[in-house]
Amino acid sequence: MEIKNCTINVLSSVKDGISCNEYFLMESGTLNMSNLGDDGIQCDLDGTTNTGDMRLLVAHST
Repeated sequence: MEIKNCTINVLSSVKDGISCNEYFLMESGTLNMSNLGDDGIQCDLDGTTNTGDMRLLVAHST
């Protein structure tokens, strides 16, 4: 998966926010994630972020 110059909002997910079989490449843009059931980004092989903004809201339940 490649992300270039865009905004992606993942407002809720039962499992992973984004799941990639091979790789995740974020060249630029904004990725906002909240209310995730598991991993924010699950990559089986490789994950890279270059000059992008990634915001993960992590809630901890007791």
